[in-house]
Amino acid sequence: MYRNYIMLVVSFCLLNACSSPTVVNQKTIGGNDKDEPQSMCLTKDGGFIVAGSSFSQKSGDKLTDNYGYIYSDYWIIKFNAVGEIQWQKMIGGDNTDFARCITVTSDGGYIIAGESESDSSADKSENSRGGPDIWVVKIDSIGNVMWDKTLGGSGAEVCTAIRQTKNGGYIIGGASNSNISGEKTENCRGDFDFWVVKLDTKGNVEWDKTLGGNKFEYCGGMELTDNDNVVLCGNSASDSSTEKPEKNRGTVADAWAVKLDMKGNLLWQKVFGGKNDEMFLGISKTNDSGLIITAFSNSNKGFEKSEDSKGGMDIWVIKTDKNGNKMWDKTLGGNADDRQPWCVNQTLDGGYIIGAMSKSGISGDKTDSCRGNYDFWVIKLNSTGKIEWDKTIGGNGYDELRGIEEIKKNQFIITGISGSDKSGDKTAITRGEADYWIVYLND
Repeated sequence: MYRNYIMLVVSFCLLNACSSPTVVNQKTIGGNDKDEPQSMCLTKDGGFIVAGSSFSQKSGDKLTDNYGYIYSDYWIIKFNAVGEIQWQKMIGGDNTDFARCITVTSDGGYIIAGESESDSSADKSENSRGGPDIWVVKIDSIGNVMWDKTLGGSGAEVCTAIRQTKNGGYIIGGASNSNISGEKTENCRGDFDFWVVKLDTKGNVEWDKTLGGNKFEYCGGMELTDNDNVVLCGNSASDSSTEKPEKNRGTVADAWAVKLDMKGNLLWQKVFGGKNDEMFLGISKTNDSGLIITAFSNSNKGFEKSEDSKGGMDIWVIKTDKNGNKMWDKTLGGNADDRQPWCVNQTLDGGYIIGAMSKSGISGDKTDSCRGNYDFWVIKLNSTGKIEWDKTIGGNGYDELRGIEEIKKNQFIITGISGSDKSGDKTAITRGEADYWIVYLND
């Protein structure tokens, strides 16, 4: 009897350790054109807020027209704890405005950053500096604009992330190909470079820093450490030059991570790569003061990469210590392309949750079939990088995951772009060309 009880317990544990999580709820939100969520964060009231961009006019779930009419504006949607829309806000000017990231601020409001080609008009208080600029907008708890700031030079700027610092200011990570002009105080090193900008509490520039080599760099993600240093990650195609003293590992570009203090001084830089092409996209600090970073890669084993490619592009996960030294790495993929791991977070059980997209069928690390084109792909790792489970979520079209957060232990909320009609895991028809798709996942 006792032996049978033990066997039952063991069987139950094994079953649950490998069981796939379940989609328990979902929402499709959009208008008559293309609506693309880019960033999500949990809010202090138990809800969440999503920032993205919309080309739709007033239609479907969209309550107002765009300012630029044929162009996109920031579209911010606040949800309560049960997933109902509390409010939504269009923020924009007379040209293209594309929100990339949103963060909760200490005053109960939010800070949003993205790119803008608008001149002074509607919500935009300053003219464009050149090509697309970084546009930062501070809103209160119900979406009213408090202030905005345009940041750029005579070329083009791209925004990746924004975080609030301990002193109440803001740090922005992005990329730029501008020389000295506008807010840019240093010349471009090669093509695009990493560009970091520090703002005070009102959006005034305190300093900026250009980081790069003689070719191309692109910033994919940014994180603040516990002591308020900033780590940026992305890719680099440069040879040994300027801020990049290390030679490229592969044929095109390697993953590149850079750490600065809160005055913009370079503390360290690290190159990670194999023999082909890599790019860092997601980054998060970990409980041991280290970092977990996600990239996509098509390299086989070599240099910092300890495992061969599974097929096409794969997801590459690297765990580092506080000084950026690799502790372990993991290659995740199937027989086709698996890419865009924008999201990685440490979970309440000490493991990691990764949000990416996949075209692979059942193969390699992928246990679900492809639903259509690209699908959401969620992977749960334990604290040492071992796969606990993976989940494919998608419809018959193109679905790209852009945000994932753990709301309770083993309960996750996901947001992403969906062009799928009612099919596969998608229970609602598309509103336009693409919609905001919110998915609740329970393990």
